[in-house]
Amino acid sequence: MHVNVSMGRGAENTLNILSGRDHRHYHYRWLNDVSLTAEKDSPVVCWVELQILDDKGKIAYRNCRVTSHHISEQTLVGGSDAVHAAGAASARP
Repeated sequence: MHVNVSMGRGAENTLNILSGRDHRHYHYRWLNDVSLTAEKDSPVVCWVELQILDDKGKIAYRNCRVTSHHISEQTLVGGSDAVHAAGAASARP
């Protein structure tokens, strides 16, 4: 497994995981503490997107979510976090 993380300050963060076992590329993007809408009293949320690409680069799965959980590399691949568990359950064929 190969992991590459890019942390943007106040911008988009990315995490790329290349799985040798199933030859898939897992590409996560996330933002923390963003307004849900442009309204002044809009709730502040965290946003995450997962794309799974096959060995030819074709998108096999794509989903995004908003959550109240802070998102980081550890919460995405840590295994027991609610964000990871929700995404993993949705990604199963």
